[in-house]
Amino acid sequence: MFYYIVLMIIYRTEKPAQLMEGIPDFLIVRGKINQSALQKNKLKVEQLRKMLREVGQFNVDQVYYAILEVDGRLTVVTDDERDTFSIMVVNQGEVHTETLDNLGKDADWLVEALAEQGYEEISAIYYAELFEDDSLFVLTDEDVVSLEGHDID
Repeated sequence: MFYYIVLMIIYRTEKPAQLMEGIPDFLIVRGKINQSALQKNKLKVEQLRKMLREVGQFNVDQVYYAILEVDGRLTVVTDDERDTFSIMVVNQGEVHTETLDNLGKDADWLVEALAEQGYEEISAIYYAELFEDDSLFVLTDEDVVSLEGHDID
């Protein structure tokens, strides 16, 4: 029972959940190496280059984003792929401020961008992702359904 209570507390609040799950880090942002993220993750440039080679990317100058995932894998978005890449900025009503910071934006920018699309309450947004052209894809709580008990066949 105690374990269940602790899990509920962790997953209902953003900061403890982030501590338990971790937060992806942008090692390369818009083609530039993010030195503070390297330091935070205790990585050197040569280690970053090795990680890039392991995913088939041999030229740093062709990398638009390199994201160190919470499980240690590296996700790479090249210059050619950047128009189709999106980043989650809202998850179940919680703004991912660190992600916005990595992109040179803040919560105020997000609130304004959402308001321009007619969304007044972030708490009513289930999921939002940001594209390179600053457009947003948004799902509200009303857009999410539960298919519990429904068979696909």
